[in-house]
Amino acid sequence: LHNRKQDGIIEQDSKQREPESGPLSPLLSNIVLNELDKELEQRELRFVRYADDFSIFLKTTRAAHRVKRRITRFIENRLHLLVNEKKSATCRPLNYEYLGFAFESSYQKGVRGQYQLVVSKSSWMELKYKIKQITRKTIPANFDERIKRLKLLMRGWLNYFRPASIFGKLKTMDGWVRNRLRYCIWHHWKKPRRRAKNLTRLGIPNEMAWQWAYSRMGGWAVSCSPILITTITLDRLRSRGYVSFLEYYLDKR
Repeated sequence: LHNRKQDGIIEQDSKQREPESGPLSPLLSNIVLNELDKELEQRELRFVRYADDFSIFLKTTRAAHRVKRRITRFIENRLHLLVNEKKSATCRPLNYEYLGFAFESSYQKGVRGQYQLVVSKSSWMELKYKIKQITRKTIPANFDERIKRLKLLMRGWLNYFRPASIFGKLKTMDGWVRNRLRYCIWHHWKKPRRRAKNLTRLGIPNEMAWQWAYSRMGGWAVSCSPILITTITLDRLRSRGYVSFLEYYLDKR
């Protein structure tokens, strides 16, 4: 997965196996397909395999088709396994997804055929869905509990996707997460009197605080407005234990 210069990619999925949900499936796959690993290494092919799903990386589409035919014959004739042709294909790096990772062009001026490892769109969507569940205003959880759950999610996700190029997207997502947390705080204040009182404590003039407390804007619109961004600041969130995805990512690189 760390190779970023390949133009041909083969994806194989072998059948005749234990149910994928079974706890023995990855272990049995490693035992049965150990011979396949040795064959690929002997051919000096670059590949990655997880359980019975694997990908082989080639420099050209022609080479990818040739190796696909030969490896399919090896699996069926030597290992006596059936290859699922519907899930086996050759593809370009930009159409490739595996275990949550994908490739995109590096966009370096004057350089062609260079790709960088990124997080797939479906993995980003799954992460955002989990964050939404943690920061839903209606769940029975206080602010500290939300921060704790976010940290657990962040550590696991970033430790897995650390090899990918995600700096820019993490920076954008952190702003969205902070607004989600501000929305939770605004909803927790509930009544206008309490909102006005807390805004005043955070430095907002009394008259303006009451105007925002009775604002007809929706809670999400208020959380994205300057009134909360300048009062429930990043430093104040940090004082409550908040750590951004980007900070954790840079600290662990």
